[in-house]
Amino acid sequence: MVLSSRNIYCFVIAICLYFVSNISFAGKIYVAPGMNSYHFNRDAGYNNENWGLGFQYDPNNAYSANWGRFINSENDWSNYVTGTWYPLIYKKMRVGILAGAFDGYKKEKNGGWFLAGMPIINYRQGRWGVNIAAVPSYKNRIHGAFIIQILYAIED
Repeated sequence: MVLSSRNIYCFVIAICLYFVSNISFAGKIYVAPGMNSYHFNRDAGYNNENWGLGFQYDPNNAYSANWGRFINSENDWSNYVTGTWYPLIYKKMRVGILAGAFDGYKKEKNGGWFLAGMPIINYRQGRWGVNIAAVPSYKNRIHGAFIIQILYAIED
C-alpha cells in the first residue's frame, strides 16, 4: 500500500479530531487585567504598568494555557500564547516553566513573533490567583523583569 500525501493529511486530521473530541473543559478559566513589571534596569524608563486583557485555562493542576494582549515595557501592544507545566505542586502553590510565543518588541524580530520561556510561580485561593514570573534579559532586545499578574476565575 502506497501512502499519498492526501492519505497522510487525512490520517493526521482524523487523529487531531479524535484528540480534540476527547478534551474535557472541566478546568478553571481565569481573566487577568494585564500585569505589572519590576524591571531589573530601573533607570531605563520602561513601562511597568502593562495593562491589557489575558486569559488562563487550567485543565488540571499540572498544566495551564495562557493567551492575551497587553501594553509592553516599550509602550507598544504585545500578544502572547503560552503553555505552562507545573512539576512542583504544594497545596495551592505551583512552580513551573512557562513557554510560548510573544510579539510586539521592536528589537526582537522587528516586533514579530518569537519564542521565550521563563520560570513561574502560581498561587490560587478560591476564585483568585496570582502569577509571578521572572523574565530573563536577552541581549539588548528583551528587558528582564519580575512580573506579577492577578487572576480571577470567571468559571468555577
